[in-house]
Amino acid sequence: MNEEPWLVDAAVFSALNAGCRVLLVTGFRGDELEFRYTQWPGVLVVRNEN
Repeated sequence: MNEEPWLVDAAVFSALNAGCRVLLVTGFRGDELEFRYTQWPGVLVVRNEN
C-alpha cells in the first residue's frame, strides 16, 4: 500500500491479524472506502444506500 494510512486501516489490520473477516459497511464517502478496501483479502465491502 503506497497511500498514506487511514485510521480505519489500523482497525482493519487488527481484525485481520486476529483471524477475523471484516465486513465494512459504507455510506458517506462510500466510493473512496470501496476503492480502498475492495481488494483487501478478508474484507467484504457493502454499501448502505440509506
